[in-house]
Order: sequence, then structure tokens, then C-alpha cells
Amino acid sequence: MLIRNQRSHRLSVACLKDRRAAIIGEHSVSPEKLRCALSAITTNEGWDSFVSTTSGSFHLLVSDSGHLRAYGSAYGTCRLYYAWHSGSILVSDRSFLLAVATQATVNPSVLSTYLIESPPFRLAEQPLWNGVMPVPPGHAIALRHSGTAPTIRRWREYGVGGHLDTPRAADAVRKALTSAVEARLAAYSSVSSELSGGYDSTSITAIASRCTEHLIGHTTAGRDPLNEDMHWASLAVQELSGIEHDVMAPHDHALFFDRILEEAVPLDEPSIATAGAARVMGVYRRLRARGSSLHLTGHGGDQLFTHLAVTLQDNFRRKPLLGSRRALQAASYGNWPLRDLAQVFMDQRSFRSWWAAEAQKLNVDDNQPRPLLGWGVRPRVAPWVARSVVCQLQNKIATDLAAQGPLAPTRAENLRLEFIFNGIRLGRALSQMATSIDLTLSTPFYDDDVIDSALSVDQISTYSTTGYKPLLAAAMSGITPDRILTRKTKDDGSIDLVQGLVNNAQGIRSLFADSYLEQMGLIDAKALRRTLKNAAHPSLDDGAIFATLACEMWVRTYATYSQQ
Repeated sequence: MLIRNQRSHRLSVACLKDRRAAIIGEHSVSPEKLRCALSAITTNEGWDSFVSTTSGSFHLLVSDSGHLRAYGSAYGTCRLYYAWHSGSILVSDRSFLLAVATQATVNPSVLSTYLIESPPFRLAEQPLWNGVMPVPPGHAIALRHSGTAPTIRRWREYGVGGHLDTPRAADAVRKALTSAVEARLAAYSSVSSELSGGYDSTSITAIASRCTEHLIGHTTAGRDPLNEDMHWASLAVQELSGIEHDVMAPHDHALFFDRILEEAVPLDEPSIATAGAARVMGVYRRLRARGSSLHLTGHGGDQLFTHLAVTLQDNFRRKPLLGSRRALQAASYGNWPLRDLAQVFMDQRSFRSWWAAEAQKLNVDDNQPRPLLGWGVRPRVAPWVARSVVCQLQNKIATDLAAQGPLAPTRAENLRLEFIFNGIRLGRALSQMATSIDLTLSTPFYDDDVIDSALSVDQISTYSTTGYKPLLAAAMSGITPDRILTRKTKDDGSIDLVQGLVNNAQGIRSLFADSYLEQMGLIDAKALRRTLKNAAHPSLDDGAIFATLACEMWVRTYATYSQQ
């Protein structure tokens, strides 16, 4: 039995004797095309190829003589989970639903991983609920009528080892991104698109404006008088056709930490999106009121196209003279301290030894901005995390994570994949928030073929110390207005963050007066409440409060739903 819980997703079904197939999500596959595939494909490898060559973001289910195979996506935009219930196996794209259906208990040890500001991908892949198992990205799950344990099979590798020059990679990005946007539009009569005036959202909007007669371009005006989004978004609207520009005034946009309890939405995992739930839900409700059922976003552009400083280290190994020159240029451009520049040349630690060393600094208070030159994002936890939990996390990182090995052979490729997976997790949380009001939030940059095309470039030979997203700029030349591709700034909403924390500190303190995390032994809530008495406390400068709040609200929401 197939149950669809989001009406706005496109569902195509095909039947042929005792074989059936269904594809659900954001795609352009008609029932007729799916029936042709069902007639022609008879092997796992054939369906692997079908999923790989179909644009969009979707799940595919294939039933053949009582055997069921289910596919998500290679990088995790579309996930699968499974759980045993009354002797049968349930499979879903939402782990939260499986947990509620099976009355699963939360695993505190895994939950503690999310107290790390940017949890490493492999640690975040552990099951948050006892008995609810994630199917890893790039894997398919196969079930039999006999009720035996499911088979998990890898069908797709990650696209690392890029070797194309910029022109060829840009051509691949342009084709993949255009197909990704086009695949979504056929099933929706009213579409909106994020339009901040930056490279990412404007590129998506520009492609969509070519494919639909009417498009709502949404811009949220910033409170910061130096915010440039409105200026650049207005320029884009002037040069793109068929766009109705919807502008949300600053005073209509919620602050971070506003209405945290009221805006709680069940999520598959704790997410930093929780702190801004009122902000995004305000935008989503506004767009639904204007009739939009599909909202396109530029999420993922930063993770795919921003140059990584750690590439300089790989550059130095391959071409020492060129690598040295680029490192000096980057240090001058980024105002890096000389000791950080020296790391580009001197730090030869393996994945295992790097993470083992970083584990020991897990609770070290260090807010100094430094270029990312390691195998991952430096893990940090807040000072109010229980000491016993810090020790457990240090052991997880130093032993479990280090023993699993990297996602890719080089630091730059591994860090890039970490960014992509972290971004996809955030995108999924935002999508689940939008789903609660029957709005499809779309992230074309996170489609498998778009990610592969972005990773196809030789990052070392094409590294630029001054250019901003040169691969995306080359790919969108002639589609995104030229003036937009000259923009070098990016607004971060920091005023909304600071003011939101000041305004809501007392409310957050009250939330942690009866903390679920403290009851689980994960944090010292009294220490957190003391810190929140001073909204300007250094411990609140980084993402630690986001991570803690995400975990608290996630477990509270599950407790509420599981008791209903």
C-alpha cells in the first residue's frame, strides 16, 4: 500500500501484469513514460540508470512479483527510513511518522550528536529513534513478502574526483539546473521563487521565468540599512519577464527565536531551522495566501559553488609553485594570519589523526574566524553541555568517526561533501515546515545530477582567490542578468539574529526551566539559563544556542505527538 501525505507532489503510477511502479515527488515523468520504463527495464541496474537519468527530486517504488524496491536520492534530498511493526516492515520518507506509529523511544546518545554545532555527516546518520533505521543516501531498500529483513543496496557513488575545466563543467551545470527547474513546473499552476538578488536565487528565478508565464518572485526586505538584497532583486525584476514582485516589509518579518513554541513542526531530526521557524513560516503562509503551491529556492548554491580554502592545500601538493602563489594571494585577500597560511603547507595529518586531535578541542572556547583547512568543520559544543556528554562525544569523534574513514580521498572533496550533506539536512527541515501548510519547498541545486555537475569541475586548477562562484557565473551567463553576476556581497541577517536573541532571551530561559534535555542528562540547564541572562554573552555568539534549542524543541515536539 502506498500512502501519499503531500497532495502537491506529482504521483505517476504504471502497471504491467504483476509488475508495478510509482514515482512521487518533483519530476516530469508521465504515467506513459513510466509504463514504457516498466516494460523495458528488468534488472536492478536498469532502474539504477532510470533514477540517475531522471531530472528532479523524487522517490521511485518498483514492485515485481511480490518483491518491492524503493529508491530515494543519491545525496539524501529524498530519504527513506524503515521500521518493524507487528511483524511487518514499514517504509517511509519521514522517520518522524515511523517513530510515532511504532512508539519508538529516542536514543539520547545519538541525540547528543546534534548538540555539536555542525555534526559530521557520518555521526548524524545514526538512528535517532530506537528501531527506526535510516537508509543511507545512494542506497535502495528491497523487501520481500516473506517478512524477512530488508536488503540495503548501494546504487550510486558520490561524484568526487572532478576533472573538467570551467567551460565544460559550466555547460553541465547549466543543462542540469535548467532540467531540474523545468521538471518541477509542469505539475504546478502557481509557482513562486525566492529572489534575494544573489547568484543562487536569481539563477533559479531566471530559469523559471523562461518556463512559466507567471511567476511570483519573493523578496524579504532587510532591517539592516546596509542590506542590499532589495536593490539587486529590483534589478533582476527589471530584466526578467513575467515576474510579479512580492516584497515583504522588514516589520512583517519575524525575528530569530520569535514564537518558538507556537511554530513547532515535527521534524525528522533536530535542525537549526528551528530558531527561525517563525521567519520562514511567515514567508510560506504569505506565499500560500497568494496561491503558490510550489516555492523554488536557491538553497545549495553556497555549498556547491563557493571556493574552499582547503583546496589550496591540495593545490600545493599537485603544483607547489602555483599552490604557493595562490595561497599567498588568498591570505592577502582574506586577511589570514601567517600561522593559518602555514597550515596550508605543513598540516599533513590523515583523516583519522585530524579528527582525533579535533575531538580533544570539542569544548574549547574559540570564536576566532579562521579559514577551514581541515577534513571537516571544527566540532564545537556549548559550555552548558554536560561534561559526561562531552567525554562521550569526544570518544565518538576520535574512535567511531575516525575509524569510518573519509567520504572522499582529499580534504577539499571531503569538506565539500560535508557542506552538501549539512545543507541538504537543513533544506529537508525547511521543506518539512513548508509541507505542514501543503506548500512544496523546492531545492533544485540539491538534485543529484546538479550536484554531480558541480562536482565535475577540477576544483584545484579552477580555484580563484578573488572570483565569486565563478563556475555558477559561467553556467548562468546569458540566463541570469549580467548585472546580477557582478554582485560580490551577501547579506546574513545578523541584525535579526542579535535583536531576536535580546527580545526572546527570557522566553528561551523559561523554555529551559523544564528542559527535556536536562532530564535526559545531556545539558546543565541552570548554566544555560545563567548565560541567557546576558544576551551579549560570548557563548551565544556562535551556533551553540541554535543546536541546543533545535534538540530541545525536537524532543519536546516528539513527546507531544507520541502522546496523542
